[in-house]
Amino acid sequence: MKSIRTKITLCLMVTVLATQLVVGASSITLNYNSTITTVEQMMSETAVLAAERIEQELTAYKNVAMDTGCVSQLLDDTVPLEEKRSIIDERVCTISSAGTLSALTVSAFLTEMIILTANM
Repeated sequence: MKSIRTKITLCLMVTVLATQLVVGASSITLNYNSTITTVEQMMSETAVLAAERIEQELTAYKNVAMDTGCVSQLLDDTVPLEEKRSIIDERVCTISSAGTLSALTVSAFLTEMIILTANM
């Protein structure tokens, strides 16, 4: 038969172990829920910021397209392609120096516009 000391020690160890398991499980659950809530909040804020940035970029592209569309030489079939290219390059320098869009992006965008208008 076991001694009383062994029984008390065993009961104490089981109690401490059970308590540690309960505290550990609740700690893990609380940390997980807190992390998920924080990530959801951060993703929502990031999505709003990204949407605003995209809206600004699209507005800038629209403004470039509208401004470039007002240049009559770009639509004129009698104007040589080299002259159109120099007009585009001049516009690229002007727009990229304003810092709104990069020169490479504006150049590609305006070149695509010329190609599309030439095919119409």
